[in-house]
Amino acid sequence: MEDKRKPLTKAQKGMLATIAKRAWDLLNRSGVTDESFDDWRLRHARRICGVRISEAKWDMFDDLFIHFKAEAGDVDEAYRRAVEGVGNQKKQVLWLIKKELEKVGFTYGYALKIARDKWGEKLGLQFDLIETLPLHAMRTVLFDVKRAVRAAVKRRAAGAM
Repeated sequence: MEDKRKPLTKAQKGMLATIAKRAWDLLNRSGVTDESFDDWRLRHARRICGVRISEAKWDMFDDLFIHFKAEAGDVDEAYRRAVEGVGNQKKQVLWLIKKELEKVGFTYGYALKIARDKWGEKLGLQFDLIETLPLHAMRTVLFDVKRAVRAAVKRRAAGAM
């Protein structure tokens, strides 16, 4: 299935690359990393959103921004961005996931299984709550839950005929 989410703009990619470069310069000067900038940036981007910055989608921007700002030592800006933006959006996505599950009587565990199967290995995470995923990952879980609910409704309708 084709991903219909909007890609990052050139300006967003440039901003992330600049912040990542600041972070890498700081870490490289202090001897924390000996990786090349490109390798370091790729590793961090994949850890945060599962893809490189050039492949990232619009809804992944905040997660990448927050991460690279924190790595660059600008923790106040990272925290401000996290508190203002992502928190409310995550609550909304979680509410939508639960509402979809209720339509067919699926439990939270069903969505958690989808999340673990899709994101657990890719992000190298062990988690018990969908809320601990990055926002873009929560949105893909919502999309997958909606697809499963539609399929369940169709199966039930076909069985009732």
